[in-house]
Amino acid sequence: MKAEIIAVGTELLLGEIVNTNASFLASSLKDLGVDHHYQTVVGDNPERLSQVIRIALQRSDFLIFTGGIGPTPDDLTHETISKTFGLELVEFPEVLTSMEALFKSRGKTMSQSNRKQALLPRSSELLANPIGTAWGIWLAPEPGKVLVTMPGVPTEMKKMWEEQIVPRLVPSGISPVKVHSRNFRLCGIPESKVAEMLGSYLNSDQPSVATYAEISGVRVRAATRSEVSISQVILDKFENDVMIPMFSDYVYSTDGSALEKIVGEMLLAGSQTLATGESCTGGQISKMLTDVAGSSKWFLGGVAAYTDAVKNQLLGVPKDILDRWGAVSKQVAYHLAIGTKETFKSDWSLSTTGFAGPASHGSSEEVGLVYIGIAGPKGFYHVSEHRFGSSVRRDAIRLQASVVGLNLLRLALKSSSSLPPSLSL
Repeated sequence: MKAEIIAVGTELLLGEIVNTNASFLASSLKDLGVDHHYQTVVGDNPERLSQVIRIALQRSDFLIFTGGIGPTPDDLTHETISKTFGLELVEFPEVLTSMEALFKSRGKTMSQSNRKQALLPRSSELLANPIGTAWGIWLAPEPGKVLVTMPGVPTEMKKMWEEQIVPRLVPSGISPVKVHSRNFRLCGIPESKVAEMLGSYLNSDQPSVATYAEISGVRVRAATRSEVSISQVILDKFENDVMIPMFSDYVYSTDGSALEKIVGEMLLAGSQTLATGESCTGGQISKMLTDVAGSSKWFLGGVAAYTDAVKNQLLGVPKDILDRWGAVSKQVAYHLAIGTKETFKSDWSLSTTGFAGPASHGSSEEVGLVYIGIAGPKGFYHVSEHRFGSSVRRDAIRLQASVVGLNLLRLALKSSSSLPPSLSL
């Protein structure tokens, strides 16, 4: 069966809300092995929504609606579905009772406007909403066609999808065989080079292989629709015979884990600690690291050393170095790393200094220039220069510099010989 996602809400069309629901559902459909060819966003207009429904029925068999089932007058998804298929709207007592109980448990009285949420097409199968008032439906309006409705609120939508809709897909014949996949994440190599090296593997069926460019690098997805045991063998063979030998220095994750999580695991495995001294990234690296649960076991802390005075007074960067070479220099990146390590008494330190834009403060250097420094045990240090492009947005430069810095640290933790040559000071 072919699925189509229909997101309802004028706020989506106006860009006031990002449609994260569609991304979540598309990813889930992919893993479930459900073909998914179209996504549509339509405003809170019954005529246009009805038109979208009729078009979708011509090309898709499984219609997935999010949004438009709230208590306000512009929430018209269920009403429009009923009119489109000539179905009577009836009040479902169990929905009404559930809503009243939910309001009572929160110490509130249900508004009369919420009562409309209990009005649903007569032949609907109910999809309960345990954390909100907007119940969904499972409806087969025509032979061979199924539609489901869910709230637009992401937390409510995801819970309904995972707990009530997904379990029905295989028995209903919508999801015949689950897709088994493995995601390899790479950093330090462009997607074009990855695709070139993979060559004919990108046209294979067992497994099917695709590459995706991400802000953190490149993702290679290998997938198969075979049975679980066979899929495991196929994916293991692809990993051991292709990905690891071909991209040994670039693959940092074989299960889709984030780079900062991998770095944390490596530090924890070695009973080592890390601190950061950031200038141009302004605490971005610290934020990424502390997003990892349990990071307090290996991350000691960081300083966003944005001014020369802070670099000098808190992290010990010599004033004469700052005066002679300027804050954005390989020399300052080195002293930032060394000073951070000494200040925090950490095993490792990571530093950044650069021009994130929109200007380079009178320097002849272009925006996008970043120096990254690493200091480690037994006097180890590494300093490298990176250019992320003068036309790249400020936030993108900061994020890319953070990712590259973490990847360099990963390589240093793996083996100093894996690192590119360090700049001479």
